[in-house]
Amino acid sequence: MIKETPVVFVAYDLLEWEMQDIRKQPLQVRRHLLEQLTDSVANPSLTYSDCITFSSWEELIALRIQCRENFSEGLMLKRKTSSYHTGRRLG
Repeated sequence: MIKETPVVFVAYDLLEWEMQDIRKQPLQVRRHLLEQLTDSVANPSLTYSDCITFSSWEELIALRIQCRENFSEGLMLKRKTSSYHTGRRLG
């Protein structure tokens, strides 16, 4: 079953490190720790999301359309210097 339908956990943020809440740390710090953690585990079933860069709104719109074509909900944009905040509730 795993060969036919492989499952991969893709993380995009790290909220706790060594039993400490790191949500107030900037995203670039949390992201660095996340990459260290997943790289050290060396498990192909655990990875982190790609970081994207763009230089114009048109380029960002094209990336969002590409996400939809891949059956993804869309993009998540965060500032590198931002702390973690809960998302907005829908419905």
